[in-house]
Amino acid sequence: MIPKIKICSECKQNKFTSDFHKDSSHKSGFRSACKECVNKSNSNYRLKHKDYHKNYYKENKDKVKKQAKGYYLKNKERLNERCRKDYQKNKERYIERSKVARRKRLFGLTPDDYNNMFDKQQGCCAICGIHQSELKTALAIDHCHVTGQVRGLLCGKCNRALGLANDDIGILLTMVDYLNKNKGTE
Repeated sequence: MIPKIKICSECKQNKFTSDFHKDSSHKSGFRSACKECVNKSNSNYRLKHKDYHKNYYKENKDKVKKQAKGYYLKNKERLNERCRKDYQKNKERYIERSKVARRKRLFGLTPDDYNNMFDKQQGCCAICGIHQSELKTALAIDHCHVTGQVRGLLCGKCNRALGLANDDIGILLTMVDYLNKNKGTE
């Protein structure tokens, strides 16, 4: 089957019909402007009418939410299927975005903050020195549970050890003394 060619009404270029949105109200079965031109037009419209939409939402918040909820309930299966497909197609991007959002929400770390800390530690645990590449999971962000202040990146074992000792230096020193006293009993 030979792909059909159509001239875009905006950019006046010859393009394949796959470059146009389908529209049954047009004789050709496609919109007159190509997808690229439609996207540009929509972006320009949103920029020009930014304040109008913001104010409309503020004034009609309940109405807009009710309409959105109604649309979702009517199209739930289709929307969820589209989300599942998009997630499978872009799984790594979703996972990375989720990690970035979690670091920001819990620790106030931007991607640059995290990367600088990672580079400063040369990709290694701040306590035992094991490199990230030798671990199955990413280095954990260690933080003070009292102040929330981020201290560094640790492997899972070191992070759990600190947590189990309640970040108490006295307990950790007692553990060191215990190990020193019982060196020969391994």
